[in-house]
Amino acid sequence: MDRPTELDHTLARLMRGGAIRPAIDGAPDSFLLALHSLELVWLSDFDAAARCAARAVADARDPDARALARAAASIAKACCTDLEITATLNDPLSAALADPAPLTAALARPVWALLAEGALAGARLDLATPLLARMRATDGELFGVVRHPFAVFICALEARASMFRGDVSQARVHADAGIAAADGAVPTLFARGCAALVAGSADERARTRALIAEVERSDVPIVDAVTRGCRVLAAFAAIAIGEHGRASRLIVLAGGDEDLSHLRIIDRAWGFEMLVAEAASRGDARGAARWHERAQVLARHPMATASLDRMASHRALLDGSFDTAIAVSERSARDARRQQRGVEAIEAEILLARSRIAAHRSGDAARALTDLAASALDSGHRSARRAAGRELRRIGRRLPPATPGWAGLSPREQEVATLLARGLSNAQIARAMFVSEATVRVHVSRILRTLGVPTRSAIGAADPSPPAAKSLPPLTRRQRAVAELIATGATNKHIAAKLGIGVPTVEKHVAAVFARWGVRSRAEVARLVRQEPPPTAA
Repeated sequence: MDRPTELDHTLARLMRGGAIRPAIDGAPDSFLLALHSLELVWLSDFDAAARCAARAVADARDPDARALARAAASIAKACCTDLEITATLNDPLSAALADPAPLTAALARPVWALLAEGALAGARLDLATPLLARMRATDGELFGVVRHPFAVFICALEARASMFRGDVSQARVHADAGIAAADGAVPTLFARGCAALVAGSADERARTRALIAEVERSDVPIVDAVTRGCRVLAAFAAIAIGEHGRASRLIVLAGGDEDLSHLRIIDRAWGFEMLVAEAASRGDARGAARWHERAQVLARHPMATASLDRMASHRALLDGSFDTAIAVSERSARDARRQQRGVEAIEAEILLARSRIAAHRSGDAARALTDLAASALDSGHRSARRAAGRELRRIGRRLPPATPGWAGLSPREQEVATLLARGLSNAQIARAMFVSEATVRVHVSRILRTLGVPTRSAIGAADPSPPAAKSLPPLTRRQRAVAELIATGATNKHIAAKLGIGVPTVEKHVAAVFARWGVRSRAEVARLVRQEPPPTAA
């Protein structure tokens, strides 16, 4: 048996939607047993796959067979709900990482990828990271083929690992590579499903909807793990952009029935969670309870615990049991962070904030949501930022803008900032814009925070619009230095310390600048300082 050829043909077939039910007679080679286990997983026969993988692990004697058997065992273990069967599989991933024997060069990349898939499928990001590093350390193209179908799987694997951590920016790189590598109907659909998930998390709503629609319209039949995975990825993408009903339809379609029995454990847990959340969003307590009860089949599986807690929190919110909702959301967030499951931690934090708001603890919620939004912006997870902003709006608060500087201001705020730069008081701005002074104060506070300036007198220097053409009388060098410091928002006391002169002297220079330039406010000085070249007198 030529092992690289066998693995090549099996993986290509699985990626093209061509899984077959293997006949296992007698005592086949452990390498073939592992391949048979993969085929059974692809066909959702999880119990048989786990038993087959256990045999492969027990019989394997050489490094290649051991590694592939452990990969098959880890994937089967992440799918099989029968704990008596999976108990025999121990910890195949840790054993693979601890095994010092090198793999055959032609097998190393795909086998390490399958091991990493087992880690992701089992929600073991702590092990997925070193396994992916081993995979990347291998050289050459897959089986010497430029566009092997399994290359799309590897791109999606990398993208999903980045998503699991909450790093959407890095996930985008891998998702785009998967689109470029795809060749054939099933690999292309799988790549688009993965790209939809990343686009949804980046809050690229139009692109996400278009990619989900491609998956929905596809005539590729749902027959195995990859064709189901396309719909699962599209369902998660729909959740990311807030389309709960669409996500629910896709996840039930992928799961094959209302028990979602054709999905691996973590996808079943997330699927039930989105179904509970969709019912909760409609205020349907009975529907949420029904899906939560169906999810209890996963209660003994550690990887489902955080999702089950979030389901319980949704139900507690519906019932008005706010303290319970807070407690289980906090536990879910803590468990997700401990397991490096960044996306799940974000979901739990959003739910926790919603629970705190319901319990009249808006201050705690606002601080947590603002921190979450800032970290989500750093990682490119803009859908999380949008969700945080949505919760803040429920308590009359807003997030700082995603874009700093003048461009981060709304058109209304830019209008207020322009009037501030001209030296108008809050009362004058209120009259000019037909709003209350309280509204102006809110705008001013946000403008100062967005522009990153300490006082309203520094706003003029941040306004990108050119100052009105005006021939300004020249200033002395000292007056110019004072004017430039005024533009930074510095007070007279700070200017005195900076220039090494007394405050009364600064006051005289400020008065001289006002008189020479015909202005009445420090904000107007700041605005005119931007006019170049700086007019100075000797």
